[in-house]
Amino acid sequence: MRKSWLIFIVLVFVLSNNCFGQQNDNELNNKITNIFTELYHFQLSEYDSDINLLKADSLPDNLYYYLKANLQWWHILNGANDEKSQDLCLKYIDKSIESYSENPSLENRLTLLSAYILKMRVNNYGNHKLKSVNSILKILDLSDGLINEIEEDEQKLFVKGIYHYFTNYAKEESVFAKVLLFGYSNESKEKGLEYLEQATHAKNTVICTEARYLLYKIYSTLENDMQKALNNAEWLYRTYPENIFYQSNYYLTLCRTNKHDEAQIMKNSLLQQVTTTSELNEKEKQHYYKLVKQCKTN
Repeated sequence: MRKSWLIFIVLVFVLSNNCFGQQNDNELNNKITNIFTELYHFQLSEYDSDINLLKADSLPDNLYYYLKANLQWWHILNGANDEKSQDLCLKYIDKSIESYSENPSLENRLTLLSAYILKMRVNNYGNHKLKSVNSILKILDLSDGLINEIEEDEQKLFVKGIYHYFTNYAKEESVFAKVLLFGYSNESKEKGLEYLEQATHAKNTVICTEARYLLYKIYSTLENDMQKALNNAEWLYRTYPENIFYQSNYYLTLCRTNKHDEAQIMKNSLLQQVTTTSELNEKEKQHYYKLVKQCKTN
């Protein structure tokens, strides 16, 4: 299996946070959007508290466990990447998937898609590549069908961008992927990027933010366009300056683009926030202390 195909496994549908769908209850949907926004502002404890409150207020099990898994995923991204953390995240994901059969509505299928996406990402982070492959066809089948059912709106732009970009990227890079993905996507990789760029102008905070982060990952990892990567990383940092994860991405991108004076300023700010935050445990803080050493600033 070629390296490019492994990259596809890691990154296909890499951002799933908004795929839970539009709930029939607009009030509930607004609450969930606000909860995701708490993650962007690095209010991890508040996010956990609020999803537990929603659970007490009759939040469906499949969505509740997905939200719990998503919080655990953020802790993994912040350095809690050990077997125990991964197992807990996968436990929540499996509970979300198991709860799906109770109500196969459009909203629940979107949540199911999110759960399989997140499961694939966690398994990739733990280097369980074969387990990741098992999720891919389910992800593709779900997304291929859902694209035809979702109304033409901001969310559909985001899902279409992910679907068309990563499917065609994989086809271009790997013969194995070209065979496996035969029949998927009738548009181009470039069209997928267009959809994602349009999604960055979404009024919905979650869609806009996720599109920005996804484009940052694409341009920095796959397209090798570091200026566009820097633009998106800077947007995320300026919009959510308290988010240590986004700040660290911006810092590393400044380093990669040889903006060392700016990187030094960012390094000092990042270290101060890591030291003073109550949202990270000691292991997670050590993760960031090591991360800043990856770049030699002036």
